[in-house]
Amino acid sequence: MSGKLVSWTHVEELFATDSSTVGGLQACSRLTPVHIHPTNMQKMNVSLAAQVLSKSVADLFRYYRTQTEDPELALRFKDTEGTEELFRLINDVFDIMNGRCRKNAISRDDWEGKKDVLELLTHIDESECYGWDFEDGFDCPPLYPAFASTLTLSTLRVTILSTIDLVDELLGLGFTYVLTGKFNQDCIERFFGIIRSCGGSCNKPTVSSFLQLFRMLTLYYPTKTIIGSNVDGVERMVLLSSYKDWLKKFVYK
Repeated sequence: MSGKLVSWTHVEELFATDSSTVGGLQACSRLTPVHIHPTNMQKMNVSLAAQVLSKSVADLFRYYRTQTEDPELALRFKDTEGTEELFRLINDVFDIMNGRCRKNAISRDDWEGKKDVLELLTHIDESECYGWDFEDGFDCPPLYPAFASTLTLSTLRVTILSTIDLVDELLGLGFTYVLTGKFNQDCIERFFGIIRSCGGSCNKPTVSSFLQLFRMLTLYYPTKTIIGSNVDGVERMVLLSSYKDWLKKFVYK
C-alpha cells in the first residue's frame, strides 16, 4: 500500500457507477447516499463505517478495475488499488477486534496469525512519516495528508496496541480464548448516558442523585437503544434485580 493513492472520491465514483446500472440492480446494495454523504452524527455510526470499509466494497473496486470488456470503466478505477488494499486491511482488523462468540474468538493457535493487525500500524506510521527520513541536500517528495485525522490515527494506534497487550496478557495467564468484542465501552457509555438523561434538565448529577438513579436503574430500565444510534445493541442491558425480588427479600421475610 506504500506510495499508493487512497481517496474517498474512489468510493463516490464506485457508488455513482454501481447506482447507474440498468434496472437498478446494484452489485453492492448496502451502499446508500447516507454512506457517501453522512452527517456529523452519522460519521460516528460504526455500522455505516463497517459497511463502507468492507470486503464487498474492496471486491467491487477490483472487479471494475479489471474489466476487460469495458476498458473505459476499467480506466476510471485504475488508481483504486491502494483504496482497495486499505479497505481489505481495515475489514480484517474489524473482524479480529469484534469477536463476540467462541467461533470468532482469539486462541493461542491463531493469535500469532491475527497479530497481522500490526500491519495496519505500519501503514499508519508510513502515512504520517513518509519523507521525513531524507538526508539534507536531497529533494523530499511532496507530503500528502494522511488518510485520517491525527486524532483518529492516534486513537486507532492506542486501541490496537492496547488490544494486543491485553490478549497477550490474558493468553499468558492461561485463558483458553479471548473475545475482543467484549473490550468495547458501549455498555458504560450507554449507562452514563442514561444517568445524565434521567436528571432532566440537570445533566450533571451530584453524588447523591447519582446513587438514587443507580438504585432506580437496578430495578427499572426506562429506555431502549435508539435505532441508528452510534452505540450498537449487541450487548444487552440486564437488570440487577426486580421489584418482585426486592419485595420478597425485604417484605416477606
